[in-house]
Amino acid sequence: MPHTYKTCCFTGHRDISGEEKEAVLKKIYKAISTLYENGTVNFISGMAKGFDLLAARQVIALRSEHSDVRLICALPCRDQTVLWDESEAIAYSAILEIADEVVYVSQFNQKGVMLRRDRYMVDSSDIVVAYLKRNSGGTYYTVKYAEKKGIDVINLA
Repeated sequence: MPHTYKTCCFTGHRDISGEEKEAVLKKIYKAISTLYENGTVNFISGMAKGFDLLAARQVIALRSEHSDVRLICALPCRDQTVLWDESEAIAYSAILEIADEVVYVSQFNQKGVMLRRDRYMVDSSDIVVAYLKRNSGGTYYTVKYAEKKGIDVINLA
């Protein structure tokens, strides 16, 4: 019998090219559908550009089929999108409006807020779905942190 995970979080790279994007979207949806079939209902996205936003969109798609699926947005600070272009910020806001829960780990963007957000997500999860292609950066750190805590990681890369 497969292990039951109640809560899953996502971590992945921000730079996912248009060509790569469609394949990543399909992989995310397959992973979260399988997790859901095995009991996962809570999905946490850090809402960073790239993988996090793609994952949040796929959770919303899954939620349209299964009403018990919950999207939790774990944000580093209230002004995360201050330097984003307008279309990205609008898409981000639209996801926040339909999220089941929004958690801010800090009120303001200050040193260490991304790291705190990533730790919060891992500490709140039973499994991590990652898109890790490099042995450096925030995604790498988050995956290593999860592994150190004994939390299973599915790497879609």
